[in-house]
Amino acid sequence: MVKYSDVEIDKFNEAEYILLDDSIYYDIDKFIEICHRNKLVSFMLPDFDRVKFINSSVSDHIFNPISLIDDGEMRDRSYIKKKDYFKFSRFGVPLSYTMWNPEFDSYIYTYFASKNNGEPCDLPYVDKVFWRKTLEQIHSDLDDLDDLGEFKNIYEVSDYIQGNIQYVGDNEVRIGDYDYVFSDSPTHKVVIDASKVGTVLDDRYGTCTGISAYTMLLLNNPKLKVNCRILYNGSHAWNFVYHDGNLYLSDNALNIISGDISDNLMSRSFNTKYVLFGHDRELPVHRFFNNNLVGFENINDSSLDVPAYHEYGERKGHFKVLKMKHEEE
Repeated sequence: MVKYSDVEIDKFNEAEYILLDDSIYYDIDKFIEICHRNKLVSFMLPDFDRVKFINSSVSDHIFNPISLIDDGEMRDRSYIKKKDYFKFSRFGVPLSYTMWNPEFDSYIYTYFASKNNGEPCDLPYVDKVFWRKTLEQIHSDLDDLDDLGEFKNIYEVSDYIQGNIQYVGDNEVRIGDYDYVFSDSPTHKVVIDASKVGTVLDDRYGTCTGISAYTMLLLNNPKLKVNCRILYNGSHAWNFVYHDGNLYLSDNALNIISGDISDNLMSRSFNTKYVLFGHDRELPVHRFFNNNLVGFENINDSSLDVPAYHEYGERKGHFKVLKMKHEEE
């Protein structure tokens, strides 16, 4: 990512992200010229005041992607008003903002994770559009959950996900001694769609990307108020959670496939191992590039033991979306 103040009109890389620093306030003409030259150049903004300034300073619509950098906070986002960004055809917010009341019509663009300096790092296959229907579905799921306090909210959401969501990987999924494949029924979506939050909500199965996004949305909202974000390293997606001043990793996809699943491909009982864990329980798949919100050295050394309560009994659900490979041969 290059700072706006360092950009030279005749030399900038057309594929780069440009961070709009304070110089945008006294050199708006350069911004307009960059937009006219190439609509694929993406801009990152550290605060919404710059969005309002640009929106009020340009006469035409801007088609370049313009996104806010995630500030890592949990707070009301109702200051994000449509009237202040309506000239931007591709205005986006971090997915973590969507549950905190930003104003949008039927949809708003989002990105899921971030690298150093807030540069977007979209997860593969994930829909970059957050629909109002999705917001309503998440609120519907939240109605099934109680605000039990930060710590209990974390494992309540993990238990809820383990009890309702089936994990899927590639077209062929190997669990234990069994190979599973997607059903050939036309009523089921292909595995690529399993990375989308909408599939997790509609069909109750998903990949690690869909599950990690769903985890964050259920936790990071005004009702449960758990500071949770997404981590992604190119091959796996999971979450990090701030609790009691400490930072832990959390991986509900791994909770599902590491629990007692038998032939269900879903957790039959509440697995606590990867609800809140530190360096002592991490796996090689959890190595990641530092981003603008967390560095690897900031993660707590030890895992936090999460209690299992008596109401978390064995589940009886059995998903039919996947079936054993040998049944199709």
